[in-house]
Amino acid sequence: MRIIHTSDIHLTSRDHRRLEALQELLRKTGEEKADLLVISGDMFDSNEEADILRPRLRKMLSSLSFTIAVIPGNHDMDSYRADMNFGDSIKVLNRLPFEMLDFEKTRIIAVPYANQSFNELVGPLRENIDSKKVNILMIHCSLDIPHLSQDGYGEERKQAYLPVGSRILGSIGFDYVLAGHFHSRTVENRLSEETLFLYPGSPVSVSRKEKGRRTAVLLDTEKPSSDRIRFIPLDTFYYEDISIELSPGKEKEILGKLQETLEKYSSQRADICL
Repeated sequence: MRIIHTSDIHLTSRDHRRLEALQELLRKTGEEKADLLVISGDMFDSNEEADILRPRLRKMLSSLSFTIAVIPGNHDMDSYRADMNFGDSIKVLNRLPFEMLDFEKTRIIAVPYANQSFNELVGPLRENIDSKKVNILMIHCSLDIPHLSQDGYGEERKQAYLPVGSRILGSIGFDYVLAGHFHSRTVENRLSEETLFLYPGSPVSVSRKEKGRRTAVLLDTEKPSSDRIRFIPLDTFYYEDISIELSPGKEKEILGKLQETLEKYSSQRADICL
């Protein structure tokens, strides 16, 4: 099974670049002949924006060659309670405490963001691991990895959203955890011998804290374990910092270097910050 993993698109009617990022994700998913596009929370910037964009998305997210699986995040946790008709190709997994999606050789267990304790879910999640399948957890959470700075969560307040312990998560028995909530970059972290944790990073720069070209994650469960993960560059908007040292008497050389640097990004959708 081929799965494209993303999260934190934060769709809003006020920013066309985020809608374009969704279109790019749909294009890439089709191009890669993936079976499933997984969006691990915060597809929308707010519940109100989900209502505004729903009519526009119905056409975009219908009659696709693949399925879109989405869970609520902390920004859009109430977006799917009333009208879930966002198109016939999207499946919203919002049943509490979790919901399962079964395929021939793959089981996906989705934990929608809500005011619940992850520790209380550990036992029930472990009981639903299928040893004959590749087991995948979808979750929108704050993971306790020390090297993930608070700045990496975009414009969030300094608050842990559905905090999850990496040691506990790694002991449940999942092969892959496809997570959302961390914006700034892609994170790949092995929690145990059998569990690989992945934050894809936001597929479009939501704030200036998300710097560098954006990526999505491709998981191919039919390949050998060592070759299942690939990071796919996206043609979406992003911010990039460049630094050029100014030295008296070297103006011509510096201007040439600046021009060369800017030309490097001329074919990409980048906003350069000097």
